[in-house]
Amino acid sequence: MEVKAASLFCLKRLVKLVFARAHRCLVLTDMRAVNTNLPRRSTSTNPRTALASEDPTQTPSSSDDGSDTTSAPTGHEQGPMVLLSLTLLIACIVGFGVLYRSGEDVPFEHWSWYLITGIQTLFAFLLPVAYPGYAVFSYTAGIGNDGPGTRLEALYINGTMGMVLGVPRMAFVDHFMFLFAPCVMLLGWMPWVEAQVIASGLGCLCGLYMALWIPTNIATGTRDPGPFILCAAFATCSFFRAFSPDIGFTGAHKTILLTFNITVCALAFLMSVNGLRRAKRATKTIALVRQICTDIGEGPVWQAWPKGASFPTGWWFEPPPWGDQTGWPYGPWPAGPSAANPPQEMIDAAAEEMRREIPQFWPISLVLGGLFTLLAGLVGAVLVAG
Repeated sequence: MEVKAASLFCLKRLVKLVFARAHRCLVLTDMRAVNTNLPRRSTSTNPRTALASEDPTQTPSSSDDGSDTTSAPTGHEQGPMVLLSLTLLIACIVGFGVLYRSGEDVPFEHWSWYLITGIQTLFAFLLPVAYPGYAVFSYTAGIGNDGPGTRLEALYINGTMGMVLGVPRMAFVDHFMFLFAPCVMLLGWMPWVEAQVIASGLGCLCGLYMALWIPTNIATGTRDPGPFILCAAFATCSFFRAFSPDIGFTGAHKTILLTFNITVCALAFLMSVNGLRRAKRATKTIALVRQICTDIGEGPVWQAWPKGASFPTGWWFEPPPWGDQTGWPYGPWPAGPSAANPPQEMIDAAAEEMRREIPQFWPISLVLGGLFTLLAGLVGAVLVAG
């Protein structure tokens, strides 16, 4: 009973931490909508793991003549998704993690269950909140949130990660993780073994998604421990559920989880090796993208878009998610207003490199087909095993 009481105490602290972080992110999201002229001290250029360094106490400003200085939407506005995510999370924790588990008919009842599920939940919740994941997925999926910030984000990922890994529409593919992460945080608290197996598998998938940033960061010269930390956290929680003598899955469920996890790890390893091999074939594109980011603003401009900065349309990945292959580098350099002004020779060199490399990418049908075949196999196997 003492162990269970201590576990519930830790769980309550986790809920408070999650709520406090979500409230802060909601405040920052609202402030970005009214005043994006916030200080940016971070030097990381990785959009996924560079946390914004905004001052949450800063208030909106106005011009000397009293006019409103609110800026146009950047695309990063998360809307109600953060609050909805938090509400569902609290409902699952209270309903299934506390009330339901006060009975005897639960599949796992051990302090380590709360610890592993809590760690997994914390990272899965913060991933699309600390970074505007819901908003950027909306843009890359062609649903909405078109703005200069989300367009730059798509250019950055397609021009760095996509070029390094050889994956087309990489911004779209990469942001599927923000669909998987909420499933991890919600299914992990469900009182059914089948739901928890799926949550553990998706957790491993999220971690290995982050691992794909490692060869990309090596190619771009970015020093960022974020992908290592997130990959280790998610993968450790997932494999722990396979091998733990106390809360580990048994029988067919253990076999299914291990098969899925090992397959995901092997594919991520092969893609990373291929990325390291391809890195030298993307140097000119990476140089251009980094120059654009430098021109627009120092620090994580994906989080706190510089006041008054603009970024045009006219790229090959537009309209998302598939693009029409008529924008740059297949067409002229975008002519709209832009806070970035890279040298023409850098633009030409990158365009030539991209036109040469993109035809050698993996087919998008193979990438998405393989991903969803894996997911369908996991869910189907779990349901058949019962």
